[in-house]
Amino acid sequence: MPLSRPSRGYALGACAALFVASLPAPAAAPAQLRGRVLAHDGLTPRAGIVVTLAEPRGQVRHSSDPTTESGTFDLEGVPPGEYRLWVETPEGLFVAPEPVALSAGQALTLSLTLKPRDEGDEQSPPPPPPSQGRSKTVKWVLVGVVLVGAAAVVSIVNEEEEVASPF
Repeated sequence: MPLSRPSRGYALGACAALFVASLPAPAAAPAQLRGRVLAHDGLTPRAGIVVTLAEPRGQVRHSSDPTTESGTFDLEGVPPGEYRLWVETPEGLFVAPEPVALSAGQALTLSLTLKPRDEGDEQSPPPPPPSQGRSKTVKWVLVGVVLVGAAAVVSIVNEEEEVASPF
């Protein structure tokens, strides 16, 4: 059964809506975390140390390059959100006791002094590395649905009979 012009317009509009809905949402302005890593005395800079931010569930991590001779680090392009912070050193892992919250466009500067924890302190380890399988699968299923829908509309439009214009 051939589609009328309005039906064809609705079908093309539906395809356009599906395409636009499949596009990612615009990202918020990234944040920046920078600062210095100091030894337990609070004065001596620590070089070669990696600072890491991780989302609470550990799915996304942002790690700095090793700190400079003056102990400075810089993490740029971090999406806004709340993160766990830890510092990797040859002596072990130092975990910040409180999460770090970054707002869109914020440039936060921290001075991190590495103090060994007391035996009685309870600190949970950082979250495990993320599993990427499920999110990639969902993306490919959405892409497949959009492509199948577009192919069906193209097929319907191509099957229409051309009607001669009365003019």
